[in-house]
Amino acid sequence: MPSASAIEVLGAMVRLRCGRLCREGGGNPGCKARVCCQKKNIAGCWECGEFETCAKLDFLKPIHEDEHLKNLRKIKKQGTKAFVSAQKR
Repeated sequence: MPSASAIEVLGAMVRLRCGRLCREGGGNPGCKARVCCQKKNIAGCWECGEFETCAKLDFLKPIHEDEHLKNLRKIKKQGTKAFVSAQKR
């Protein structure tokens, strides 16, 4: 039987799932990272020079550890289309 903390993490992962990308109207409209990207008029955190140390992304660490940063680095290097294509494989 999973521990209480494992169940909490799984629940948090389910709540973070979005049917659409933030820039397409998906996700939490009050998400600090989303609002920041909108204010900076950028497509996503990967376009910001501060994403590596941005506290607005800290909410992802308990669930993803540093995978979100690895993914943002890949998106910055490859572009979104190549990243999404690789994820589908």
